[in-house]
Amino acid sequence: MDSSPISVAPSPFDNPKADIILRTSDSVDFYVFSQVLIAASPVFESMFEFPQPPPDDQTLRIGRPTVTLTEDSKSIATVLKICYPIIKPTEWSLEEMEAGMRAALKFDMELPIAVLTDALEAAVQTRPLAVWAIACRINQENLALRAAQNLNRTPQTARSRRHPILRLNGLDGAEELEASCEGITAGDFYRLCEFDRHYIWSRDKYELDCPPFPLLTPPGSSTDPTASPTPSDESHIATTIAILADVPSPDVILRSSDNITFQAHRAVLTTSSHKLATEIAAQMDPSSLASTSDASSTSIALPSVSLDICGVVLATLVITCYDKHLNSPPILLTSPTHCVQVIKAAEAYGMMDTLSLLFRHWRLTAANAPLAAFCEAATANHAACAQEAARLAIHKPLAGQYVPEMELSGGFAYMKLLEYDEKCHHLLLKGLKTTRNALHLPLSEVPYVEAPSTSSAVAPPTESTPPLPSSASGASRTRRVRMTIGPVPAIFVSLRPNPARDDTRATWARCFVSDAFDQASQMGSEFAPPTVQSLLEGSLREDNASVGAATWCDKCQPLAKDMLKVTSDFDRLSRELDAVTIAL
Repeated sequence: MDSSPISVAPSPFDNPKADIILRTSDSVDFYVFSQVLIAASPVFESMFEFPQPPPDDQTLRIGRPTVTLTEDSKSIATVLKICYPIIKPTEWSLEEMEAGMRAALKFDMELPIAVLTDALEAAVQTRPLAVWAIACRINQENLALRAAQNLNRTPQTARSRRHPILRLNGLDGAEELEASCEGITAGDFYRLCEFDRHYIWSRDKYELDCPPFPLLTPPGSSTDPTASPTPSDESHIATTIAILADVPSPDVILRSSDNITFQAHRAVLTTSSHKLATEIAAQMDPSSLASTSDASSTSIALPSVSLDICGVVLATLVITCYDKHLNSPPILLTSPTHCVQVIKAAEAYGMMDTLSLLFRHWRLTAANAPLAAFCEAATANHAACAQEAARLAIHKPLAGQYVPEMELSGGFAYMKLLEYDEKCHHLLLKGLKTTRNALHLPLSEVPYVEAPSTSSAVAPPTESTPPLPSSASGASRTRRVRMTIGPVPAIFVSLRPNPARDDTRATWARCFVSDAFDQASQMGSEFAPPTVQSLLEGSLREDNASVGAATWCDKCQPLAKDMLKVTSDFDRLSRELDAVTIAL
C-alpha cells in the first residue's frame, strides 16, 4: 500500500451516499454501491456474504467500511466505468485495457471482460504486436492467436529476412518491439517466432503449414531448476564437505544462506579474496581469532561466518579456493544455472584467480547447451557469460531451437539474441560475397579433368582437353590438374568445383567461396576459416611432385593470389564476427 495521502476518485465515484469504499494500492478511495459490485462480480458477492469483523479506525472512513485492494486506481476505474450505469468511454488506451482486464479477470467480472476483450481485438488490426504482448501477460490464448495472425500482414520484403519478427516496422514500429517484451518470457517470444515462420500464404489465405500449437503454453512441464536442490546439487555439497574434512586443522566454519556449513581455513580464503577476508574478520571477534590457534582440538568450537550465498554455490566457490592445495582439480557443476551464479559470486568477492578457472569451465558448459546457457546468463544479467553463450548458440539456426530455460528468461534477451544472430549472419554473407567478387576470373576456358594414369603413354590432346602450357625446358607434355580437398570445416562441404554449375567462367577459388556463401545462407552463423595448408593442397599439381606449393607458373599465379586472399579475408571475417557484441 502506498504511503501517500489518501485522495478521492473523481465523479461518479465520490458519491457520499455510497455504502462502501474501495481503496486502491495508490491510495485512491472509490465511493461505490455494494449492490453494483455484487451484480458485477461473484467474488465481491461472496466477500459481502461473509460476516465482516467489527469496524475500527483503520477500516472506517466517514462511517463506511473500507475494502483495501492491491490493484491501482487506473485498473479499478476502468472496470467500474464499465459496470456503472453511466456513459461509457468511447476508447481506452492499451495500458488502461490491460490494467482493467487484470482486475476483471481477478474478480471474475463478466461484463468488463467481454467489453475489454472486444476492444483489444479491435486494436489487433493496428497494433498486433502490442496486443499479443498484453495477451501473454494476462494469459489469454485466443487473443494471442488473433494478434499473431495479424502479424503476417507485414510487407513480404520484411518477411524475407532471417528473423522476420524483427522487421515489423510497417505496423508497430521498431521501438514497440522492445516495449512489447516487457513482462513476457523468451518462450513466449520463441513461440510467436515459430508461429510467424509457419503461418504462410497458401491457397488464397494464410494458414499454418504444421499442426496447430498453443502460443502461451510451453511444450511439456517447465520447472525452475533453482527452486529446490536436485540430487546432483546435494551430491556436490556432500563431496565438497568430504574433501574439506580431509584437510587438517580447519579454523573457521562458513555457513550458507540455506544453513549448510563448510569447514575451511582462513589463510586459504583470505589469500583468495580480500573482500572475503574483510567479511570474515568483521564477523569474528578478537577472542575467537585467538582461540582458533589450537583449532585441532575437538573441544574447541570453530567460529562461524555467515555468507549470503546458497549452499551449492558456496560449495563450488570454496572448493575452487583450494585448487592449488589439492592433489586433484576441483569438482565443478555442469549446470549453467549454478555455473553463472558461482561466477557472479566470485566477481562479487574479487577472486580473480578463481575467475579464470570458472570462465574456462563456463565455455565448456556453454558448448554443451549454448541456448540454455544463454538463457541462464541473461536471467542472471551477466553480459560476459551471455556473450560467450550467444556466440556458440548461433552456430546452428535458432529457428526451431527450444529449451525449457526459455520459460524463465526474459523475452527482451531472446529478441537481442535474434538481433545478434541476424547481425552476424549479414556480416558473414557480406564478407563472403565481397571475397568472391574480388577473385580472379579464369584466364582461359580450360575445363578441369582427372589426371592421366601412371602409364608412360601420353594421350594426344583433343579439342575437349587442350594441352596445358609446356614447361620452361621446352619439353612438350600434356599436364592435367585435379583439385583435391583438404581438412576444412564442415561448413565448406567440398573444395572441388561443382560439376552441376552452369558457369563455365567459374574458377576453383570462386566456386569455393560461392559454395560457402550458398551454405551460409541455409545454415547458422558459425564460421571457421580453413587453413592455408588446406587451401594450397587443393591446388597442387599431381603430375609433377617436384613442383612445390610456393612455385607457380604464370598461368597459376592468379590462383596463388586467390588462395592467399581467401585465407586472409576469411581470417579477417572470423575476427569481425568475434567482435560483434550482444546488447542486453
